[in-house]
Amino acid sequence: MARIKKQGLDYFPLDTDFMQQRAVRRLMKQQGDCAFTVLLSALSAIYGGEGYYVRIDDDFCEDLATELFDTDARKVKEVLMAAIELDLFDSRLYREYGILTSAHIQEQFLFCCKRRRKRGLDERFRLVENEADDTADTAPTPAEAPDHAAEMQQCAAEMQQCATQMQQHVTQTAQSKAQQSKAQQSKENPLLKGSPETGDDGRTPSPTEEDGEIHDDAWWTRRIAQLSPPTDNRARNYNGLLFELQRWKVPPQEQYALILKSGFGTIGHPVWLGISEIVKKPKDIRQPGRFLLSKCK
Repeated sequence: MARIKKQGLDYFPLDTDFMQQRAVRRLMKQQGDCAFTVLLSALSAIYGGEGYYVRIDDDFCEDLATELFDTDARKVKEVLMAAIELDLFDSRLYREYGILTSAHIQEQFLFCCKRRRKRGLDERFRLVENEADDTADTAPTPAEAPDHAAEMQQCAAEMQQCATQMQQHVTQTAQSKAQQSKAQQSKENPLLKGSPETGDDGRTPSPTEEDGEIHDDAWWTRRIAQLSPPTDNRARNYNGLLFELQRWKVPPQEQYALILKSGFGTIGHPVWLGISEIVKKPKDIRQPGRFLLSKCK
């Protein structure tokens, strides 16, 4: 039997400084600590249901309240109305159609669904430009992967296939350059860090060089696929880290370094703060990988 595809998402990213955003802080100050729980429950209903919006009525507020402690349907609706006034949700679409959505929610939905064949928005509810769909169309469109690990394996296979055709040429060129460098260094500094007994010139190989070979992106991608988080009961979001690194097109070698430096996406590590800064100002950070590595020092 064919698998029924759901419209909503199984996972949605949440910025680490979500509670420090001005609108969220004002909402919690007005409505109390329960406002955060109500807001997070509403976002889960949006992303997990239609994917980018949810219809709000008395039944919705009642359903949301049954999942919360010490919060009734009246309080849920009061919090959501305050969130609309603070522009956490689009006020026009609420007035006209009675739904909760926002441009940011729609952008996240389109990005997370870029591998789906059908992922269009209802034009009545659209808050993002059509370019968002065009950007998503540039991604390959195989059958929807069940989780991020499967997506990463598929990306690794695609990168390996592209790299195979050039691998032999790159390896030969790298070996030739390495030999020329060794000869030049030996000629200029024959005793610098060298050993007359072993003939070692004392040169420390670069991170991408091993046994005289330069490793390409496919090699680093395979190394990443072999990694697995340690079982030390520390709070991690490894899949979320992989998702964000691929989202911002961080080179595989830098991905590998970031995974190790962050302890496989340990919650609270500075790398999450760096990701949050990239999300806020993506156009200002031209090299996301190096930017995130600077946060790990």
